[in-house]
Amino acid sequence: MPRRAIVDRGEGDHAGGLVVGSRPSVLAPFHAYLRHRLTDGVHETADLHAEIPAYGCQGSLRMLRDWLTTNRTRPTL
Repeated sequence: MPRRAIVDRGEGDHAGGLVVGSRPSVLAPFHAYLRHRLTDGVHETADLHAEIPAYGCQGSLRMLRDWLTTNRTRPTL
């Protein structure tokens, strides 16, 4: 769990008083574009990462790879 996602509230029963926070992904505004590119057949992380800065996205390669891992569908054999 990333350290920045944990806030010590000092109270509560869950995780010894630690509350896991979440913030929107830097990629969130680009999810529709990324899904569109996936349907166009562009599945390579490096290719997509090269495209998105032109649209203002500052997400890292790792962040994009993690998003693609859960959102990219594998072809069935």
